[in-house]
Amino acid sequence: MHPNGQIPAYEWALGDVNPSVHAWACLRVYRICADEGDRDISFLKKAFHKLMLNFT
Repeated sequence: MHPNGQIPAYEWALGDVNPSVHAWACLRVYRICADEGDRDISFLKKAFHKLMLNFT
């Protein structure tokens, strides 16, 4: 992630448009870990903060 909050599309190409899959991917990772017994709320909080930086 760039310091201004922008997430690269691929290969650190910050100028290209990103598909809106980052939030879905974070939720998917959380659910996979939760199925193994690790409900990591702190992961969701950190991911949400970074996603909000990217969105704004």
